[in-house]
Amino acid sequence: MFEYINHGALGFILFFLLLTLAKPDKFLLGLELFVLLLVFFAASSAYSTAQENMAAFKKGEKLHCSSGGGMYTRANHYLVSKSDGWKLEKHLFLKESLLLSANECSIQE
Repeated sequence: MFEYINHGALGFILFFLLLTLAKPDKFLLGLELFVLLLVFFAASSAYSTAQENMAAFKKGEKLHCSSGGGMYTRANHYLVSKSDGWKLEKHLFLKESLLLSANECSIQE
């Protein structure tokens, strides 16, 4: 599960948490702990999605996966299945030199 934690957000939150502990403020401390819990909840959600997608892949189901995308670019979309030559390596789908994260997929119906 820890590979899905947003380390930038975690470091930012921990930095401000240390500053708040130096000069205690109950509201800010509570807010920072709440945001810290949200970071771990997001990681847990991504981990469970990846586990479901890996189980579906092992059963031979097709997955619709996205990769890339951002503010100025579109995401690339791929159909992933064992029958198309994709392999599962840790929490990634692999085909030739292309790696797709298992949590960025959804089961195609």
